[in-house]
Amino acid sequence: SSSEPLLEDRSLLMILLAIFSHPVEEKTPS
Repeated sequence: SSSEPLLEDRSLLMILLAIFSHPVEEKTPS
């Protein structure tokens, strides 16, 4: 049960990182 919330937290962190990396890469001129 303790692993469930931990796994969700990790997924959320990865998603947040991906979202932050997406706009950052798109903002930069190619």
